Amino acid sequence: MSTVAASSPWRWRPPRQPLPPLRRALPVLLPLLAPASSKTFSREVLNHYPHPTALPTPRAEHGSVPGMAPNREGDLVPGIFLVGGCASDYLPYLDADGDGEPDGGNGAGGSESESGGVEVQYRCGEVADSTTFYDPAEDFFQPRAPMHHPRHRHATAATDGLLWAIGGRDGSGRVVTKVEAYDPACDRWAVMGELPSVLAVSDAASFVRDEAVYVVGGYDGEYRAVPHTVRIDADATLARHGTICRLDGTGGEAAGLVWERRSDLRTARASAVGFSYSRMGYVAGGYTHLDGHCGALASTEVYDTDADRWWDGPSMGMGRAAAQSAKSRGRLFVVGGETRRPHLGRTGWGAEDLREECPTDPRTLAAHRSSPRPPRRV
Repeated sequence: MSTVAASSPWRWRPPRQPLPPLRRALPVLLPLLAPASSKTFSREVLNHYPHPTALPTPRAEHGSVPGMAPNREGDLVPGIFLVGGCASDYLPYLDADGDGEPDGGNGAGGSESESGGVEVQYRCGEVADSTTFYDPAEDFFQPRAPMHHPRHRHATAATDGLLWAIGGRDGSGRVVTKVEAYDPACDRWAVMGELPSVLAVSDAASFVRDEAVYVVGGYDGEYRAVPHTVRIDADATLARHGTICRLDGTGGEAAGLVWERRSDLRTARASAVGFSYSRMGYVAGGYTHLDGHCGALASTEVYDTDADRWWDGPSMGMGRAAAQSAKSRGRLFVVGGETRRPHLGRTGWGAEDLREECPTDPRTLAAHRSSPRPPRRV
């Protein structure tokens, strides 16, 4: 587990008072929301609280965001919403021409030997549109209304009690341009508009400041890591549409999405983790297509939302991607994640292992830059 200090050097402090139920449950929920491996670098108050209840259906690469919803007695309680995701294993397919679509003939099967040396790609077999609310106090899952567009590897955020689902990929592996918002009060999703295809991405980081959602980095439709920063003005968008509970979920889309492009990241990255502290946004770790999505980044970038400027922050203790983050008592925590493409076989943590396993040949790196392939997941 890595920690990035927000203001002063880290010091261990004993807990002064019992933590509220949601915060007490957060450390165990983070591994539940994103299966990951972790290595401990520091201790604070992140203790392990096992919750025996399993997800109703297996899920990966879904969105997770805190919010409020009625429990079984009808009382409004804090919990976590799980949105979309991959509800099956990844299926192999051959893509010799690099167009992101399975080649004719072999379809979704085959092997590297059958393909004459062409690397087998993988795609989620079933992309979900479901929404599930988890009540950590009662330890139960409750199904909620589904989204209009199934998606996984998308960004999620919460503003003023509403949930947002942005980007991601559908069952064909294409980037979803539609942006949806959900109101737990009436259990309804509405399509709020869409982003231009050149800015719609999957595997983006996100954070919220002043009721605006910042979507940072990600993979474009060709699996190139991008440096884009997009700010979605939630309040202005809702002012155009009216209250979601008055919409039928389809008729308000023409009102459009209020967004603007902000300054780019210094390093293009995807599968990074994003979080905010005061007016600052942070993006840490992630992958880039330049080395074939091989070694996870350890670098952190800091964004001033007022000045619209990025700069380099302190690096994490190790490279990691697809991690989770949390804030506690003035500290920013990055938990779990991946260190490298899992099919490479070795699981060492050292920089020497990364240098040995990731490509260094100039011709190989040039091929990754010009013709990126999807990150291989098994």
